[in-house]
Amino acid sequence: MTSKYGVIRAVWMVDDEEQEELQAFLSNLKTYIANSKEIDRSVLSDYSNKKLVSLIYTSNKLEKTIPLGVSESETHKVLHEIVEGKLVCDSQPWISESGSRFQLFQHVQAFLYLQDKALSGEPLTRDSVLEAHKILMCNSTSETGAPILCGEFRTCSVSAGDHIYPSHEIISSQVDEI
Repeated sequence: MTSKYGVIRAVWMVDDEEQEELQAFLSNLKTYIANSKEIDRSVLSDYSNKKLVSLIYTSNKLEKTIPLGVSESETHKVLHEIVEGKLVCDSQPWISESGSRFQLFQHVQAFLYLQDKALSGEPLTRDSVLEAHKILMCNSTSETGAPILCGEFRTCSVSAGDHIYPSHEIISSQVDEI
């Protein structure tokens, strides 16, 4: 049986340390929500933004989707601008190589979608996971240039960079266990 955190790890490709930090953050967030009559987003904002930037950077680094020559600090700067609303969805190239920052924007939007669900007390459902996937993978293509299904469970094996994702045969049932 795979936990909901295993599904998060499979979706966002985080290493063990990041997974433990994310699990602790989500647990603390759940406790905070349970003990709060009204949620003050500013309390969570700084910590959440830093963790979000780190999570998205690590995921893209593991997937090898950050263009060659783009530094970690440059990626963090772009991500902070997206998270803080200073940079909107665009197709502007990276400074050091032609390539879109759109994927980083999509990662932020998918996370914020799920965060809004959590903060409003809505349970994580199959439909919300698929909606987050739709946001995350919009207009994405495989390494061969084929369009990637977004908002649907895949029907074949896939990989990104050196990472091979869990078998498509078990994803649907793991999401149902959340």
